[in-house]
Amino acid sequence: MQATRERKERFIKSFGDRAVRAAVETIIQRYGLGWLTDEQVHDITVDMASDALASTRQVIRNRRIYQRELGRPIVRGADVSAYQEASQ
Repeated sequence: MQATRERKERFIKSFGDRAVRAAVETIIQRYGLGWLTDEQVHDITVDMASDALASTRQVIRNRRIYQRELGRPIVRGADVSAYQEASQ
């Protein structure tokens, strides 16, 4: 006798969220994204784009906060030791 889908889902979930995520990652590695529906792929891309935009906005907000605290612009990759010495 074959188990119903509901029983299989309960069995999978009984291992916990980490195990479920690991199983899904394994399936994606094995079969790619072709098994997802168009709607699921759309949802994933919307979520990823939204997360990336939110992350970028947070970085910009943090940079502005740091600039206000330092009283000067932040220059990526610049050596600030000379500026610190000159300002003392």
